[in-house]
Amino acid sequence: MKRSDSYIGVMIDDLIRFDLTEPYRMFTSRAEHRLLLRQDNADLRLRPMAYELGLITSEQHERVLNKLQTIESEIARLSKLFKTIDGKSTNLAQLICRPEWTYEEALKAYPEQISDFGSDVNTQIEMQLKYAGYIERQQKEVAKMEHLDPIRIPKDFDYSKVIGLRSEARQKLARFTPENLGQASRIAGVSPADISILLIALRKG
Repeated sequence: MKRSDSYIGVMIDDLIRFDLTEPYRMFTSRAEHRLLLRQDNADLRLRPMAYELGLITSEQHERVLNKLQTIESEIARLSKLFKTIDGKSTNLAQLICRPEWTYEEALKAYPEQISDFGSDVNTQIEMQLKYAGYIERQQKEVAKMEHLDPIRIPKDFDYSKVIGLRSEARQKLARFTPENLGQASRIAGVSPADISILLIALRKG
């Protein structure tokens, strides 16, 4: 499991990558993408993996796929339904995004336009609408990090010869010997600027 998939993915990556000098505790703050690792979407994140590993039945897998499809299609549908609210035309997706509105309140106000899928699905629709911008931003960050993972770092790579690399980053990289740029980017003391410099050096080499 990747760090962006689950907290256990964060824990495993920390334990095998870093030289921990104190007892390890899995704090949520250790995860870079906490908004994606919410308790309410655990089934959407993990059940497809469980199915691939043979841990759940095809029926259970089908249910989570149907749930995901329902959420996505309903969000798209609500974005096309407009109402005049406070003298302005607003689609129902935008209405639910407002801090003073919830999905349940919108359901009561517009029962003919908004469907009741049960509290579980209703909550997912509301969460994804309200935090869409933040979720999209974190998904882009994940995609950027995944782009770094395939870029391998040779085991005998000499960081001392990389011009522009900060001393702290050079020491940390030499100490932890990451296998790829993705792992290097997650080492405390290695900045995005250091990663950019290292990427250029690897491409030249």
